[in-house]
Amino acid sequence: MKKTFTSLLVLAAGLLAAFAVQATGVDVSAFVTPEAAMGLAAAGGALTTKAYQDGKVIDWVNGTGATVTANSVVRMGNILGVALVDVANGATGSVAVDGVFTCAKVSAAVIAQGESLTWDASASAFDDNAATPATGDVTGAPAVAFESAGNGVTTLKVKFTGVPGTVT
Repeated sequence: MKKTFTSLLVLAAGLLAAFAVQATGVDVSAFVTPEAAMGLAAAGGALTTKAYQDGKVIDWVNGTGATVTANSVVRMGNILGVALVDVANGATGSVAVDGVFTCAKVSAAVIAQGESLTWDASASAFDDNAATPATGDVTGAPAVAFESAGNGVTTLKVKFTGVPGTVT
């Protein structure tokens, strides 16, 4: 009971401070995460009326003509992501555009940790940034090697950034 009361007091003090700052006209939105801001809004604060989500997952409409299976790399315009669920053609599904995932790698590629990657669309695998991109490939900032991987290795941990790249 004492622990619950203390937790309620801390919550009340936080809400009171948020409302006091808001009443003074100070913009603290840059210091508050979208999740925390949405929590304040649910509690009656007006700080979060523009927050939608953290942007790490995007709802994507599959227009590829085929079902995209969970864990597949998906190109959305100039951004790459990973399907979190199976997405039937014409359906909407969740795609992560930020995070680290184990993905297919071109076997002959030698990749250094931190290297920007080339998404080889025809191979459905990541290649090193020295590869000559073909039509539909994505290069640049959307994906970075989270680890090194040598010749003969067929998977790689990839950091997806949510940053647009270049589509050839």
